[in-house]
Order: sequence, then structure tokens, then C-alpha cells
Amino acid sequence: MTRPRLTLGTTLLLAAAAGGASIPRTAHAIVGGGFGVPTNSGKFLYDVCDPLGGTLYSCYRTVIRADPKGDVTHIGMTLDYDFSGPGFVFNAALSGLLGPFAVGGSEPPATPGAGVQPLPIFTSLPDVPGTPNPGWALTVTDDGLAVTMDYRNVSGLPVRPGRETNFFVFVFDLVHPVVIDASRSTVTYSTTLVPGATFAELSFTCESGDPSFPTCGSTVPSAAITLDLAAVPEPRSVLLVASGLLALAGVAVRRRR
Repeated sequence: MTRPRLTLGTTLLLAAAAGGASIPRTAHAIVGGGFGVPTNSGKFLYDVCDPLGGTLYSCYRTVIRADPKGDVTHIGMTLDYDFSGPGFVFNAALSGLLGPFAVGGSEPPATPGAGVQPLPIFTSLPDVPGTPNPGWALTVTDDGLAVTMDYRNVSGLPVRPGRETNFFVFVFDLVHPVVIDASRSTVTYSTTLVPGATFAELSFTCESGDPSFPTCGSTVPSAAITLDLAAVPEPRSVLLVASGLLALAGVAVRRRR
């Protein structure tokens, strides 16, 4: 049975009608922050692409790192994707825990985005997830529309990184790889949600063991990420179109003769 979908745009427009606020509309892809949540995660988005020469790349993965700051005893997130269509597939095998939240995982620096930035591109996936810390329990569920991760301290020690650090990497494979001009592709991080989302952070939970600061989150939280890809035709497609046009021109010349 297919799950009914209430799009982020519809949700925001309903909220706007209730509150009398106007909501800007966009067709770009975004990653949204949680509703009514006092703290959100910081996010860093990049694409994994094959170089084609110059500033052209064939991109086949979009990756999101999420980070908090503080003493953490429980952290979780629901990331809904494909609001505007089946463009991504969650790759569970390549996703997982990072840094001090894992054993044996990579520890990329936390670089939560803010404002408009060039699209970061890697030619291979730089993040390697690890296994849960002793005494911690991780659950990750994906129903094809949303992925939910929950990581909590059951009998171990709290995570006290002492700095802002990434805790999880979400890896999505593009259903159809796209050729882009990297020099014209950008990522915009904002603190407000935008309708027409491709990804949306529908919930975020970060609990601390410190009673003075019971919640935790990023120092640079992002409610939305707009991914603006400057797509271009693949060189092979351009060659095929050019060949087809030349063939048609040849037929026309022969007919005139």
C-alpha cells in the first residue's frame, strides 16, 4: 500500500494560512529543518561526481553530513526525501555514524553551511561510517520516502566531543545521474523552510546528559538547503544530436538533388 504523501510545500502553505504569513515558492531541492524543534542539526551537502573535463562533471550521489555540538546521550533525525519526485534512493550500506559517535568511522571536520556556497564535489566518497559505540543502540529505517535514524545511550558513556562534530552521513544515489557545470552550481543554506522540497528534516532530537543544557544541536543550524545544479547535456548526447542533424541535412540535400 502506497503511503499518502503530504508534501512539504502543502504543509508549509497550511501553516502559513493558519498564521497569516506568506511563504515563498521555489522549485529547487532543499533539506528542511524540523517543525517546532528548538535546535536543529547543522548540515553540509556535497555531490560525488565523475570528472568529464574542465568544469563538467557527471554526478551520481548526493551526500549530507549532519552535526551537533554538546554532551550527547540521544540523537535522532527523520529525513524525508523525493518530495518532488523519485530522484534519489537512500544508500544504507554507505550511510552511518561518524567521528566520536562511532568506532572505526572517519571523522570529517564539521563545516555546517550558511548562505550561498559553490557546490562541493568529490570524485569518490570520502566518508566511511563506523559501528556504534559500546553501550549505544542505533536503528535506521527507510521506507523509500523517509529515512529515520535513532542513536541512544543504553548502558555506555555519553559522547562528549568538546567541539562541533558530525554524527551521521546520509548517502543518496541519484536515480538518473546528471551532467553539471560545477562553476555554475551552488548550494544555499538558509534558516527557513521552503516549499517544493526534495529533502526535508521532519524531526530532530538531541538530548544532553547535562541538566543545565538538556538539549543540544548545531551552532550553525540550517532549516533548508537549496541545491541549484546547472545541468548540461552529456557530451555523448550532444554528439548524437549533432550526428542526427547532419544525417537529416544529408537527406534533405539528396532530396533536393
